[in-house]
Amino acid sequence: MSAGARYLLWYAAFTVSGALLLALLVCLVDPLWYWGGNKFGGPNYAFNERLSKSIDLGAREKLPSCLVLGSSLATMLRPSHLPIEDCYNFAFSDGRIEDFLEFGRYHEGVGIRPAKIIVGVDFDFRPKRDAIVPQFVTRGGPPPTALQSYLSHGSVLFSLRTVAGLSPMPRYYDHALEIALLEDRPTYVPPACRKPPARPVPPARTLRYGELLAYYAGAESIGVVLPVSAWVFARQLPSRREIGQYAETMKEVSRDFDRFFDFSVPSHTTRNSALTYDGVHYLADVNENLLRRALAREDRAGLEVTALAVNDYAAKLDAARATFLAEEEFGPCPETSPGSS
Repeated sequence: MSAGARYLLWYAAFTVSGALLLALLVCLVDPLWYWGGNKFGGPNYAFNERLSKSIDLGAREKLPSCLVLGSSLATMLRPSHLPIEDCYNFAFSDGRIEDFLEFGRYHEGVGIRPAKIIVGVDFDFRPKRDAIVPQFVTRGGPPPTALQSYLSHGSVLFSLRTVAGLSPMPRYYDHALEIALLEDRPTYVPPACRKPPARPVPPARTLRYGELLAYYAGAESIGVVLPVSAWVFARQLPSRREIGQYAETMKEVSRDFDRFFDFSVPSHTTRNSALTYDGVHYLADVNENLLRRALAREDRAGLEVTALAVNDYAAKLDAARATFLAEEEFGPCPETSPGSS
């Protein structure tokens, strides 16, 4: 055998061995939850939650009787800590109503019919966009096989990042696919000044939650605006005008739900910057405690919008905002001060 032939043989053996090792690594890290997540015993970093949660949910022997939908804010609810048994958290990062509608249609088509649904309604309204969902959801077919998914370049890179401990965000999933926070997560520093609202409050008809709930016909529906820091609230709703628009929109949305709670109202909880790492993602036990108390109709656990007239709702929000502003130093930002360009 010539030297060139031996070189090619060794090169081929090395390439195949490397590919097999990478394949084994991806299977052990299991970022898409085909076999229950990371087999190394470490954290499961968030990787394509739309796909990984679909795979995990579809592999369960018994479908859950309760489903949580929402954005990354709603991922901060751990099913085993909720006051509702047999719940599955199907929330995912950057989830929006456009995505939920596609998944709702898919869930109805494949027979996922929970008896109860909890929907996180984000306080920070974001512009409309096209739905971002896996192709199998659009087609109405089964998720891709592990072979199809794990041959991708992205799965290999993410598995290497996981082994190296390089999380893409301050949160991760534990062995039970419940959310947890990294110990070295950021510390929230409330802003020292006020800015104009980032986005206008949209009309309720554009939010389409009634369409979403129609896919889960017969399910008891609970809508939840999870807490945001009082500083975020005051910046997004700087006057009675914006608060009135917000109250009208949320009150209209609440009519689609059996019960609807708003925990964004400034309170002792939302003024505690130690309970959130960025002003909008609160500790899971904070969210769970608020929801538990609200469902039990305990006092001072946010506002039950379904039980309030819109004027009363707006007045309570405005009074809480005014109390917060009277007690906190929260001045105008330099770029919005009088005389600035």
